[in-house]
Amino acid sequence: PLQFSSRIRERNYALHRRLGKIYVSAILTTSLLSLIIATVYAPQGDTPRFMFENCVQGSVWFLTTLLAFICARNRQIGLHKIWMARSYGVTFVFVMARVLDPTTFMKNMGIEAFTDFLYFTIIIGLVVPDILLNWKAIFLSKKRAVN
Repeated sequence: PLQFSSRIRERNYALHRRLGKIYVSAILTTSLLSLIIATVYAPQGDTPRFMFENCVQGSVWFLTTLLAFICARNRQIGLHKIWMARSYGVTFVFVMARVLDPTTFMKNMGIEAFTDFLYFTIIIGLVVPDILLNWKAIFLSKKRAVN
């Protein structure tokens, strides 16, 4: 989350780049490993739909991070910021879906309902960052925004 601080980024750009490279390397590696785990080492009792959701989650995680990296490389900083926020949102979803004991949710909700819930969290992880980054443009009227 410190990467989103304008103050820290402006005062220590080299640190921002180093931390960004570590983040991108970690996410790209982990997301690829998550795809392997979801397909090759799926736990007993996983449905194909649940396995597919895990693959979607890993793929979206990889894609958002890769696009953020490409935008940074091409010096498209506005787009980089948006894709990094999306990547961070998906990272949060990915980690929380595993830190919280999913078996408890699956027992209470059923695996199909839990799968739907995970799809919903991916959508939230992609949409909420855009709302947070663009809330002024979205919610302020033109008249108020001009003043």
